[in-house]
Amino acid sequence: NVVIAGPNGVGKTTIAQNIAHQALLAGHTVRRATASEMLGDLADGELLLSTLVELLLLRLPEALLLTAPLALVVGLLMSLGELAQGEEFSVMRSAGLAPARLLRVVLVLAAMWAAGLLLVSGWVAPWAEQRSARIAERMADDLLLASIRPGQFQTLAGGKLTVYVGAADLEAGRLEGLFVHFTNDDQVEV
Repeated sequence: NVVIAGPNGVGKTTIAQNIAHQALLAGHTVRRATASEMLGDLADGELLLSTLVELLLLRLPEALLLTAPLALVVGLLMSLGELAQGEEFSVMRSAGLAPARLLRVVLVLAAMWAAGLLLVSGWVAPWAEQRSARIAERMADDLLLASIRPGQFQTLAGGKLTVYVGAADLEAGRLEGLFVHFTNDDQVEV
């Protein structure tokens, strides 16, 4: 199973079509679903809201890794700027606090922040990615099985693929009486 994610206009659809074409040529089954189709399935009750929420939550480590370094820098600049603007630095110096002591506090907090990011990037993000891939694989399998109509010929892949299933046990994932006809420019595979 393949899940492709990325910003608009980078060629996700083209890559997916090429992968699907090669998979069909190799004799594999192909089912393609976009995020909008998955939201449509959610609206139709074919996709559980809990699954969609879980997929969104599993993307949080990636978002955290992208935004946390910038959040640290912006937070430090705003805090230190506020201290300087309000003349707290002068008060701290007159009270006997050296600037090096403030620097130590900032470095300790930055080190704790970095340790948290290391934990997220080393363990949490890979786990979330694996879990997300397993959910996407299960959803792809469920979508493919749900699209099969026993006793009917179905044309897929722009008319190049015709599938007939005599009987299907969707709970067990079993298909019986399977006929597949694939036409590729100059070849016909049955």
